[in-house]
Amino acid sequence: MTEEVITDQYGNKVVKRQKVIKDKDGNEIIVEEITDQYGNKTTVKRKVMKDANGNDIVVEERIDSNGNKIITTIRKDEFGREIVEQVIVDKYGNTKRVEK
Repeated sequence: MTEEVITDQYGNKVVKRQKVIKDKDGNEIIVEEITDQYGNKTTVKRKVMKDANGNDIVVEERIDSNGNKIITTIRKDEFGREIVEQVIVDKYGNTKRVEK
C-alpha cells in the first residue's frame, strides 16, 4: 500500500492511498482511497481485463462520501471505436444509464 499527500489545483491537501490486489481470475484491481481536507473519502476501484479479441476493458467503480456509486466501463467495439458506459446509482438505489 502506498500513501501520498498531494495538493489539488485549489491548494487543498489531499491524501491518496493506493493498493493493488488480484482477483480470482488473476486480473489486477487497483484500489484508491482519496481523502480531501474535510475528511470526505472517495473510493475508486479500477479493473483492467481483456476481451475475446485482446482489447482492454476497463471497469472503474467510484463511491463518494455521500454513498453515490458510479460504474464506468470503457471498451472498444469491432471497429476500434471507444464505447463508454456509465451506470450511476445514488444512495437510495435509483439507477441511471449513460452511454457516451
